[in-house]
Parts: sequence; C-alpha cells; structure tokens
Amino acid sequence: MMEAYKEWVRHNRQWISSLESLANTATWFLPERFANYELASEAVSTLLGLITVMNQHIVETAPPARRQRGSGLSTPAAQPGQDESFPWALCVSVMKEVEVLTEMAAETYLGKDQKWAPVASIEAIKWTCDGESAD
Repeated sequence: MMEAYKEWVRHNRQWISSLESLANTATWFLPERFANYELASEAVSTLLGLITVMNQHIVETAPPARRQRGSGLSTPAAQPGQDESFPWALCVSVMKEVEVLTEMAAETYLGKDQKWAPVASIEAIKWTCDGESAD
C-alpha cells in the first residue's frame, strides 16, 4: 500500500503541490468563532506541512531513473559515505514543521513561563538531527 502511494506521489508531484497550496490557503478561512482558532489553524497548517515534507522526501528518495522522469524534479543522489539508514534531513524538516505548533500549544496549555521546556526540547532534537545529517 505504501509503495503504491509513493509511486502515485512521484508521478503526480505537480498536481499534489497545487493541492497542498490550495489546502494551505483554505486554512485562512477557519472561522474565528472557535475558542482556540489560532491553535487549530496552526495545527492544520502543521499537518499540511508534514504531508508536504513527507511527499517531498518520497520524491527526493526515488531511484535516480524515476527521479528525472517521474516528476520533472531533479535532486542529487546521496553522497558516497552518507548514512542512508536514517533520514536525518527529514527529521530536521519535521521538527521545523512542528516547532511553532509546539510553542503555541505549550503557551496555551502551560502558560508563557512554562512553555520553554517543550520549545527547548524541539530545538535539542533539531540540533541532534542537524548534527547527524552533517556527518
């Protein structure tokens, strides 16, 4: 099932990109009458951002022959000696996507003074992932 999704993403990248943009624009129309509409809007934006990051990762990790013909996107292949066992760049991208949502949720539920522990945790994870991807 996942392989079928990956293949579909690789062959429909332009269409998916347009759909992602449309969905992101739609988040601006979330009604302000919800009690935590800013947090809800950020949660939806984060979810859409995570989907975009995952789809981009699928495109970028396509076998070289598919990468050029499948979507028109050309990305460099992994460098020799680069650790392929864990997608460190994907880790950094995911952390960047959840960073603002984490800060907003922490401030909402923990208060302004207590929000820093979750924010520091996200920064530590990003630093770890970024350090590993640079090796």
